[in-house]
Formats: sequence, structure tokens, C-alpha cells
Amino acid sequence: MNIVFKKIHIKNFQSVENIELELDSKGIVVVKGINNYEANVKSNGSGKSSIFESIIFSLYGETSLGIKDPENRILNQGYRVSLDLSINGINYTIIRYKENGKSNIQLLENGIDVSGRNKTDTDKLIQKYLGINKDLFLDSIFLAQGVSTNLSSLSPTARKERLEILTGTEKLIEDFKLYIKNKQIEYEAECTRLTLDKTKLEGNIQSLQSQINTLNSKINDIKIENEKKKSLGNVEEIDIEINQIHKDINILNNDIVDIENIVIPEFDSVISNKQLDMNNLKSNRVEIENKREEINNILNTQRDLVNKLSSEVDKWEFEISNFESSINRLNSEIDSIRKSDTCPTCGRKYDNANEEHILNLIKEKETEILDIQNKIQDNKNLINNKSIEINTETEKGKQIREQYDLEQNRIQNIDNQIQDIEKYIQDNQNKIREQRELISSKQNQIRELQNKKDMLQGKKEELLKVEIQSTAEYEEMIDEANSNINSSNIQIREIESKWNEQNDLVDVCKYSQQLITKPFRTYLLQNSIKILNDKLEYLSNRLFSNHKDVIIIDGDDSKLDIRLGDASYESLSGGEKTRVNICLLLAQKYLASNLGNVDCNLIVLDEVLGQCDSDAEMNIIDLIIEELQSVSSIIFIGHKELTIPNDGTITVIKDENGLSRLLNK
Repeated sequence: MNIVFKKIHIKNFQSVENIELELDSKGIVVVKGINNYEANVKSNGSGKSSIFESIIFSLYGETSLGIKDPENRILNQGYRVSLDLSINGINYTIIRYKENGKSNIQLLENGIDVSGRNKTDTDKLIQKYLGINKDLFLDSIFLAQGVSTNLSSLSPTARKERLEILTGTEKLIEDFKLYIKNKQIEYEAECTRLTLDKTKLEGNIQSLQSQINTLNSKINDIKIENEKKKSLGNVEEIDIEINQIHKDINILNNDIVDIENIVIPEFDSVISNKQLDMNNLKSNRVEIENKREEINNILNTQRDLVNKLSSEVDKWEFEISNFESSINRLNSEIDSIRKSDTCPTCGRKYDNANEEHILNLIKEKETEILDIQNKIQDNKNLINNKSIEINTETEKGKQIREQYDLEQNRIQNIDNQIQDIEKYIQDNQNKIREQRELISSKQNQIRELQNKKDMLQGKKEELLKVEIQSTAEYEEMIDEANSNINSSNIQIREIESKWNEQNDLVDVCKYSQQLITKPFRTYLLQNSIKILNDKLEYLSNRLFSNHKDVIIIDGDDSKLDIRLGDASYESLSGGEKTRVNICLLLAQKYLASNLGNVDCNLIVLDEVLGQCDSDAEMNIIDLIIEELQSVSSIIFIGHKELTIPNDGTITVIKDENGLSRLLNK
């Protein structure tokens, strides 16, 4: 992942008023600060770190300390941060801003807006393109002493997880898992194909066996038929039986004609008369329903009005609850201001709580409380007026409901009459159905007699023409089917052998995935620790004169400890911890670049020297410059004057109004 930071433009961000700064190919740059806003400090609070914290905020929506709303507290005019960078050769611009109290984000790719549907989607898109999370960014690009993400600041268990992030272990494991999973899918697909081939062959065998059974059945039928033809009866007896069947069929047809032409039409006439009566009732019912619907619309309109009034009352009551919460919060803030010795807005220590600046803060909050109390009273007056209006409309609704119920009763009476007619019609339709079922029964009898007649006619024809059939053709077809079955069984055995081989490979893939989860992860971690320790040994020899003072990362796959020689990190002095932290920061940067594939043109070193004397500082600075030769812009930020060979300085000055700007570039 090749990241090139090009330019940052900041407006109203924390103490910064308006700063634009080029970031690429700046060489070694020392950032100094002047604080003219506070008399008792010289450099602290000048806004040096804020300039580069804005880079972190642009990428992740929060600063290194997790601040998500960096609006300048003095101007209170929102903020705007615009960061130009390229990722793997593609130019991006990230713009985060706050206007009218609402924060938003915009993402441009090669000048084209590619923002998501909302802030969350756009943030996900940025992280997808960037490829590194905030912790990795703080470990490899924005290096600051004492930041909670530093390896020495983490717990022994969290250090292991951090190394895996730095070295891209998780991605390696996921890629390896994906490769094994794809191979498993490939082998499983082959098993599926072989299974389908086997199933197809088995289906062919079943089909062939079914053909054999059919052929055997035909052979058996032929043999039975031949025997049957030899025992056929007398032709004259068959003719007598056929004539009797013909007479019975004529009688049944006459019965069917009487039912269709006489009985059913009588029932249809009765049903038609009743249907006319029912249609008249339904027409009357429609008129009543229309009237009822008009009443119902009036009732719904009145009910909606009551609901709307009630909703307004609920809204005002909810606002009262919020106002009361705001009063409690403001009272709590006033109490905190009175009890504290630190200004809540600028963070300045003060000796007297009655300072004019503090008293003005308290007075502002008391005024805000009074305004909120007036709003509460206004809402209560509105609620009382609306409650009277709700009661009046509710009484109107009761009268409208009584009219609605009256029309509903009229509809019910008509429905009862319709039901009686429908029942009478249904009874007559049932009688018609019974007659039609009787017709159907007689038609079935006719079909049975006709079938019997056809059977006798066929028997007569067979009797007149007796022919003995041969089974030789069917027997040859059976022999051919048996041969095909034997061939298919041989292919099935070959497929089963191949399937077992592929299935064994599937089991190997599944077992391999189990090994990847822990043993392979452990191997990668131990390999990363070895590379880290080799780098730490080299860095230790540069910063510690005693050859025994070598920084070592030690531990198992569950936790990691940091030692300097035989001493634990926690037992070291402030100066020793500073040098150890510098070595850890540079080693983490080395891991992130070489194993985590994070390549960037910018390194920000914010207060990394800590508790070191001047000689130690120069050794650290020389080592940092040597280790970061491939970085085109190295930014040193410090409170005290640093003697660093540099290509330029940036001086950030906070003026008497508390606003930071660049004195030079």
C-alpha cells in the first residue's frame, strides 16, 4: 500500500484558524510553537500537534486521542479539513466539515465525487481504499510518545494482536485459508461431478432394468394371450350379450334427457326469482354503505385531528423533559466550575474561582437556564390550550360514532335477509347438483356398459382371427439391455475409485484449515518476533552503550513482554523508557513497511524524545534520520528547542485571541 500525502488545508480545527500546508518532499522539518495566548507557557498549546492531528482526523473521523468534534471553541463557526493524498497512484481528496451544527464528509477520486450514501458508508469506503486502520497508522506514520497505541503502552496480550496487525498476519492467514478453501471447493466440485456421473449411470441402469421388466411383462402377456386365444368362447353368445347391453344404454339415455329438459329447468326458474329479490336488497345495501362510509370519513377526519393535537401535546411534553435535562446538566456544569480549579473551555489553571472569566462562564449558563425555564412555561401553556381543544373534538367524535352504528345496524338487517335468500338458493342449487350427480351416475353406467360392449366386440374379433405371437424379438432386446447394465457397473466402480481419491483431498483441505487457525498463526507470530528482535538488537546497539542492554520482545502466542537486558520495561527509568520507546517505534515502522506492506512519504514524530539529556537526544535524532532516509517528509514536533539538521522549520503561533496560524513555512 503506497500512500503519498500531498497537502492539508485546515480551517477552525481545534485552535487552528486557517492553515494550508504542503506535505510531500519536504525533507526534515522541525515544527516549533509560540503561545502568546497564555502568559505562563511558552510552547505548549500553540497548536503544533493540531496541524498533523488533522491528518488523522481526515482519515478516521477522530484524532489520535479519539476526539470526534474538533471545532474551534473560540470561533464556534464549524470546521473544515481537506486532505489531498494518493493511494497506489490514485489521487484522492478527503473533506470533513461541520456546518450549521451538522458534520459531514466528502470523498473525491481523481476529482470525481465518490462519496457513499451517508457518513458511515463514506468512512467504510475510505478505509477500504486506505487499507490500514487507525492503530496501524499511529504505529507506522504518526509516531507520538505516550500514545496509547504504542507497543509499550499495551497489555502483554494486546501486544501480540498489534504485531499481527503490523505484519499483516491476519491477511496472510485469510489468503492462505482462501487458497485452501478454493482447493477444497475444487475437489468437492469434482466429487459432485463424479457423483452426478455415477447417479446418471445408476439412472441408466434403473431405466434398462425397467425396460427388461417391461419386456419380460410383454413376453408374459404374449404367452398368456396365446393361451387365452386358445380358450375363447362362442361368437353367437357374445352377439346376444352385446344386444342386451345396447338396450340398457338406450334406457339410461332417455332418463338423462328427462332430467335435463324437465326437472333441472324447474329449479332454475325458482332460483332466478330469488336472485332478483336478493339483487334489490344488495342495491339498497350499497346506498346505505355509501352513507356509512361518508360518516366514517368524517369520523376518521375527526379522529386524525384528535391524534394530531395529542401528538403536538406529546411533542411539547417531550421538549419539556429535554429542557429539564438541559437545566440539570447546566446546573451540574456550574457546580463543576465552582468546584474545579481548571477552566473548562481553555484548560487553564486558576487560583480564584471568582475570576471574572469564570464568573462570566457561570453567568452565561445561568442565563441559559432562565431561557430554558421560560420555554418550559410556554410549552405548558400550549399544552393546556390543546387539551381543551382535544376534549371538544372527542365529544364530537362520540356523536358521529352513534350515527355510524345506526347505519351499521341497517346493513346488518339487510345482510340477514340476503343470507336467508342465499340459503334458499343454495338448497335449490343442491337439488340441481343432486340431479346432475344422478345424470353423472347414469353416464358412468353407460360408459361401463359401453366398455363391456367394446370388450365383447374385441373378444368377438379376436375369436374370428386367432394368431399366435412370437417372443424372440423381446428376448434379444433383454440380452442387449443386460450387456449395457454390465458396462455401466464397470464405469460406476471406476468413478467410485476416483471419488474416494478426491474426497481424501477434501479431508486434507479441511485438516489444513484447522492447522492454519493456530499452528500457522503461531509460526507467523514467532517469525515476526524474530524479525522485530533482530531490528531491536541493531537499534539497541545504537542507543545503549552497554552491550548487555538489548531490547527483547519475549513471550508465547498469548502474551508478549518487553525487556531491556534482564530488566522489565516497567522497571526502567524515564530516559531508558524513552530510548526503548524510540526503538520500538522505529521497529514497528520497519515491520509495517516490510511485512505489513505500508509505504508512506510522511512520518510525523510528535514529542518522541521524552526524558532524555542532550547527548541522548542527538543520538536518537541521528538514529531516526538514518532509519527514515526513504521517507521524503520527516516532521519533528517538540516543545523544547531541538538542534536537528533540517531542510526547513515551521513555526506555529497562537495569538492573543487564542487562534493558531503559521508564522512561516
